[in-house]
Amino acid sequence: MAITLYELANAGDERLSPYCWRVRLALAHKRLTFATRAVGFTEIAGIGNGQFKTVPVLDYDGHWLSGSAEIAAFLEQQVPGAPTLFPADPERRYARFIDDWVTTSVQAQIFRMIVRDVWQGLRVGDQAYFRASREQRLGSSLEDVHATRDTRLTPFRASLEPARSALKRAPYLAGDTPAFVDYVLFGALQWARLASDYNLLQAEDPLCAWFDRLAARSG
Repeated sequence: MAITLYELANAGDERLSPYCWRVRLALAHKRLTFATRAVGFTEIAGIGNGQFKTVPVLDYDGHWLSGSAEIAAFLEQQVPGAPTLFPADPERRYARFIDDWVTTSVQAQIFRMIVRDVWQGLRVGDQAYFRASREQRLGSSLEDVHATRDTRLTPFRASLEPARSALKRAPYLAGDTPAFVDYVLFGALQWARLASDYNLLQAEDPLCAWFDRLAARSG
């Protein structure tokens, strides 16, 4: 069986997409052997039969699919005997809540703080597309958004308090062992770490120890 994960990469081959990191950890969680293939923004349309507009894209032995939540659900179905990605959450309510929180709040805040850094590190062929599309989304230049990022840092750190509270009760958001809910938040912070040298977390933040434990599992 051949499994290939298509991941977004910058000029230094760092894998930037937080959604791809969710899937990379989910594959490792399911103890599956897989290959990765780096693509730039402008290469996504060439994946598979051209139907995909975003990554991650997974080629699971000829079965093509995209979307981190959809891929996680597919892996859970395909490999039911391996460790579950959704422990004590069979209807995925907790997982969906964490996904929504990270996507709409955590990643949205990170985006404004690192967007100029992301652009700087991209492949040359991706930079024009990224600048035009992101400045349209932001309604401002990358440089203007970058100039105000220090004002966003303290509110961002405070917004992570629900995760810190959960980690007071268990080593992972999912409990004694990590699961997909952990990989969702990890993906956001890993994206920021690889794309920028801006320190989103203070060294003494308990999220740092949690992050390091997960990073050791990501290969």
